[in-house]
Amino acid sequence: MILVDPPVWSFRGRRWSHMVSDADHAELHAFALDLGLPPRAFHHDHYDIPEELRARALDLGAVEVDGRELVRRLRAAGLRRRRRPVKTAPVGPSTITVMAVLTLFHNPRCSNSRKALAALEASGADFDTVLYLKEPPSRAELDQLVRRLDGDVADLVRKDDRFKQLGLDKADYTEAAAVVDLLVEHPELMQRPLLDTGDRAVIARPPEPTVAAVLDGR
Repeated sequence: MILVDPPVWSFRGRRWSHMVSDADHAELHAFALDLGLPPRAFHHDHYDIPEELRARALDLGAVEVDGRELVRRLRAAGLRRRRRPVKTAPVGPSTITVMAVLTLFHNPRCSNSRKALAALEASGADFDTVLYLKEPPSRAELDQLVRRLDGDVADLVRKDDRFKQLGLDKADYTEAAAVVDLLVEHPELMQRPLLDTGDRAVIARPPEPTVAAVLDGR
């Protein structure tokens, strides 16, 4: 059964719920795809979903429970997942994800991105690498990345030659919605390297000290 708790977690002007399955993760992933969420938006044992998407989840058959019942059912099913800790307090609405898998959004042609990859490999950290130009983030995933981003959302857009070729104005990309719209259409404009812990997303520039700070929970 798919379970969602009330949308009581506020972040950046939106309210969020947790969505889990008390049967298996295959059920949860299939349901998430119906909602337009990609598999990479999964946070170990749940999805964070915005209030407006939660209404559709309920229409599709999800059952509303309170937060304590949701966690109890998750534990009872043996689906409560924990991984190697990233020592940082959650920045977004999630109170379930307390330990996170690292994801590096990587462009191998970028020297800073290569340095971040090398630093992660040298650290022995458990992380996934996403070649975002070959596998661009979906709108739903970009929504989550922007929601978790440390710093100004405008920094997620590269103001490079491609940006200029498209005739874009940086003043138009200071709000989350505009940034997401742009990166859905032009993923090549996403700043890299981007390191996502599941609780926070950080532009890893400069690469080595930023990677070290994220791993240390700073």
